[in-house]
Parts: sequence; C-alpha cells; structure tokens
Amino acid sequence: MIHIEIDASEVFAVLRRLEVNLKPAVAEGMTRTMRAVEQHEIKAMEDQIDRPTPFTLDSLWLQPATASKLEVTLGIKPIASKYLTRPILGGDVNNTLVPVLANEKLNQYGNIVAKRKGMKYLARHRKKSFVARIKGTLAVWQRIDRHQVRALIYKDPDAPRQKRWTFYETGEKVIQSRVLRDIHTAIKKALG
Repeated sequence: MIHIEIDASEVFAVLRRLEVNLKPAVAEGMTRTMRAVEQHEIKAMEDQIDRPTPFTLDSLWLQPATASKLEVTLGIKPIASKYLTRPILGGDVNNTLVPVLANEKLNQYGNIVAKRKGMKYLARHRKKSFVARIKGTLAVWQRIDRHQVRALIYKDPDAPRQKRWTFYETGEKVIQSRVLRDIHTAIKKALG
C-alpha cells in the first residue's frame, strides 16, 4: 500500500488568520498525484509482470483525500494481493507451473487453465495424463502410445525469486516528482 499524509498545521493556522481555506485544494492536489501513481503502476504491471490479465490490471484501489482528512491511499484489492505479493516482495515461488508450449493448451492470456487447482487436477482433466517424476522432472505427462510420453506442464524449481514489479519504487518516484507541483497547481486554481 502506498500512502501520502501531510502535516501542514502551521501553514493552515496562518491561512485561518487570513480567512482562506485551502484544505480542499491540497486534498485535490494529493489525490491528483496518487491518480498519476495509479496510472504509472498499471503501466509498470504491463511491463514487469508476465501477461497480466484485465483482472490483475484492475486490482488497484484508491482512497482519495478529503478536506477533513489529508490522506490519500493506493492499495491492492485483497483478492489480488494473494498472488501479487510475490512479484512485489519476491520470495519463494516453489509452485511455479510452466507449460510446454507445443503440448499444452493455454487460455487467451497465455496462462495455464485452472493451474491454481494443482497438478493432480490438471492431469485428471486431460486425456491419458498423469503426474510423475520422470528423469528428475516432476510434471503432468501425457501418454502418446505404449512406450512414449510427453510433458504437458512441469514444475520449475529455478523460477525467479526476486522482485519483478517495482510497486513501491514506482510510487515513490512519482510522488517525489509530482506531489508539490500538483498541490501548488490546485492552490493556484482555488485562489483564482
């Protein structure tokens, strides 16, 4: 989750004496900055995550700032955070299933259909298929004839464990470059 919070109590005390309320303008500027962060994060997802689905690209939520609460938050929806935590933080991806492209049918996004249900499920729902470790490779195999099998899907023990999506870094960079300018523009607009 990316969060912006500003403590400008001294500035607002001076403005109260001048009878000018700029909190709505500051809130608008903060929200505008976070909307820019959201767009940059979607672009980063497209560039850094392998074949993100529309569901994944629509997984961010934004809570805008208000005049009474000068905080704006950009987060990942809980259902998507279950599978986006590894690309953001890195870590163990022991269960990475890889299709053998010539042998396995993929969905429109290039992903294995029903891979979350596991290898046994995948083997059960394909003709003449079974799960086994053959020559050191754990895979879903399909029997071609009595003496031949071919791999459909295998577990990749060397799957990348590093971060792939620079979520926090992208957000921080956009915030640093835009927040003051967006707040300044909103204040100028409010003052006329």
